Parts: sequence; structure tokens; C-alpha cells
Amino acid sequence: MDSDSSGNIQETKECEDAECNDWTPGEWDAREGRIRQKNYATVRDFLSGGSEFQTSVVRAPIYGDLLAAALHRHVETWWQTVKLMGHSSEEPYCSTVSTDYDKHENVVCKGYLLLKRDDDKVVASINTMLGGAFQANLLITGNRKETVEEFAKGVNDLADSKKMYQGKKIELGGDIRFISPTGKSWDDLALSPELKEQIRTNTVDFLARREELAKYGILPRRGVMLAGEPGTGKTLVLKIIMSQSPGVTCISARTARLVNSAYIYDLYFVARDLRPSIVFLEDIDLIGEDRRKAKEQALPTLLAQLDGLAEDCAGVVTVATTNFIEDIDDALKKRPSRFDRVIELSLPDLEQRRRYVELLSGRIPMDEDIRECLARKTEGMTPAQIQEAAQSLVIEHKHSPLCAAQGGCTFDRNDVDRVVEMVRHDKKNGHMGFARAVDSVGLPLAGAHVLNAQQRQDR
Repeated sequence: MDSDSSGNIQETKECEDAECNDWTPGEWDAREGRIRQKNYATVRDFLSGGSEFQTSVVRAPIYGDLLAAALHRHVETWWQTVKLMGHSSEEPYCSTVSTDYDKHENVVCKGYLLLKRDDDKVVASINTMLGGAFQANLLITGNRKETVEEFAKGVNDLADSKKMYQGKKIELGGDIRFISPTGKSWDDLALSPELKEQIRTNTVDFLARREELAKYGILPRRGVMLAGEPGTGKTLVLKIIMSQSPGVTCISARTARLVNSAYIYDLYFVARDLRPSIVFLEDIDLIGEDRRKAKEQALPTLLAQLDGLAEDCAGVVTVATTNFIEDIDDALKKRPSRFDRVIELSLPDLEQRRRYVELLSGRIPMDEDIRECLARKTEGMTPAQIQEAAQSLVIEHKHSPLCAAQGGCTFDRNDVDRVVEMVRHDKKNGHMGFARAVDSVGLPLAGAHVLNAQQRQDR
């Protein structure tokens, strides 16, 4: 069988004695060597009688789980498992892989599968754990060429369909994990209608209109950078984009891995492969600093990927966030075709605060007077801090007989004043994002700087 257009199935060849790839033992340590030779002998006995043919199916390292899951499904559907073995251990190495939202399967990632179907016998040797530049590999050996090729095609077709990941919401780390959409909508965002329209037009709507826009010579890619101090709602925007993009593959990067050039390459490899897609780069400050100050080498790799996408990027959008737009390298923030639009999320004005407090009152009952009081008292605060203030109304509330009579918490203006003071951003003393508790005479309580976790979560 010749390689297909993507090079995923290698040419089938007839084996002579024990010369096929992966079968001949090398120099191993004593224990592993004995087990490996024993397993090797078991394979030889299983396939004894007649000629042997061999081919392989390969995938990029990041798609190792995909290959292992495809093998698992193919075997489960068409074959009987006679025996499972490791390459140099008694048992194969199995791993739990994410195959859909809230769904995981235990599959063989490294080892031998001795399989039978009627008179056909096949040995599948899989290794998706080589890492680095080595491809995930499935080696198939059997007595009939047609059977070997049919097996390889079956697994390859399952892996090629990409049904596991295509159009889904995923996080890319050392492996690929599914992210369940939050169900958030644009109505959950307390931004001006104009700002929401800008974000939507340059992300979700851009992908939906890409064929129409291409007629006008517009490159079928887009880059949007969301800038604003922590707590202004950048992460919430990403969640909304993810929830409001059906059929689009959304890929969330792990921030800590952005310093790794190889990771950035994998990120955009997957984005191109599963397009239409949106890549989320949260806290790009980690690698996007001015190159005169940055220590890492990941930024040039990101620039190269963004530039390279211009030739092969139909249906890929990148959305990045930053807390410190002033520190971002000009090559990112001032270069259309990399990040075409920089959208700043500023502190909410009174109308936006009213809207946000109204959203919060859906879960935290507040009468109109308290809602208005909270909206006015939180001038200069971020949405995350406003949310913390609203939640603190409940957490700090002392129940009274009136509360019991009304079946829930009731608040007054003094309650609002107290919680707003607790969570207010103390710029003068530099307590960014902290609540500062004081005792009855106004002195700070020992160890009383309490981080507003919600502020960090929703920044």
C-alpha cells in the first residue's frame, strides 16, 4: 500500500525472517531484555506459518491519543483480542485519554495487541509515548497483505476523520483535553453594545463570513488582542466566544507552556488541521514582552507562526489577552495581519455597572435601591471586584428575623458600604486585588490580606 497524501500510512512490505522493523531485539538490560525476548517469541509463535506483511500508521506526536483511540475503536468493532503485552514488560502501558466532553477511555498507548478474526491474525504494535520529534506509530504485521492493509486503512480512516476534536472545545497541553462549554452568552457581558459588536465581528462572525470576505481580497485569518487590567472581563469574553461558536474548533493554550517554542508550533499545527478554529492565548504577556526586555525565545516562534498562517490559514482566528498592553512588543500589537485589532476593556461606567449588577441580581436577590447603591458605590472597580462585593453581601451577611420572614437575605446601604470598602482596590497602598480587613480601631488585622479569587478567575 502506498502512502496516502498526508503520509499517514507507510508502504506495505513483505518481511523476511525477523527483519521487520521493531521485531529484532537489540541490547537491553537483563530483566527487560528477557521479557522483551519472551514477548517477541510470543509474537513469532502467534504469526507462525507463511509469509508476513507489515505496514504502519503514523501521526504527529500531539495526536498520539487520537491514534490510540482510533486503534481501540477499530479493534473493539472488528477484532477479537487474544493477548495484550508490553514491548519490554508483561503488561502494555495503558492510559486514560479524553475522547469527548466528560468522556474518557482506557486505551493501550504502548505495547502489543495480538488480534484474531476468523482465520486472520494480526499483531498491532503501538507507541504513542516517544515524545519530542518522534511520531506516534502503529506497526501492523500479519500473514495476509490484504488484511494488513485493510487494518491500517480502518485505523487511519478513524483517526483521519478527527471526529474526536473537530468542531469541539479543547485545551492543548502535553495532550488534548476537552473543555465543556459554559453556556455563557453575549448578554452575560456588561460591555457597551459597540464593544461587544467589535469582538463578535472580528471573531465568530469573521469565521462565518470568511468565504464572502475572501472575494474582497481579505485574508481568511484574524488576530484580536484584548487588553485591560485584571478583572475587566477578558477571560469571560473568551468563554463567551467559545460558547457562541458552534462547529468551530476552539483551542485554549496553557499559559505556562507558551514559553516553549515547540508547543507554539504544535498549537498552530492543530489549529490549521482542525479549522475553522479559534486559538486562545491568555496572558500573552508571558512571551509577548518587548524583545529588548524579554528573556525567552518563544516570541519569535509565535511571530513566525502568525506570519506563516498568511499563506495557509483559511479559517484560523487568534484571540489573545494581556494585562499590560504597554509592555507588549510592537511586532505584535502594531502589526496588522498578526493582531489586526487591539480592543481595550476599560473599567465599566455607571450604565455598565448597573447592567452588571442587574446580571448578578439574578442569583443574589437585591432590590432596586440596593442595586443602584452598589452600582454607584463601585465606581473605579473592575467587574470581578463588583462581583466579589455582591457575593460578599451574602457571605458577610448576619441573618435577622426579617431575613427568615422573607425567606432569604435582605441588605441595606450599610451592608453595601461595608463590602465595597472590603474589596476596593487600594491603589495608594498597592494592595492590588486584595481585601484588607481592619479591627475595631482601624488597625490591620494580622495576616488579613485576603486575595479576591474571583477577581483572578474572571480577569
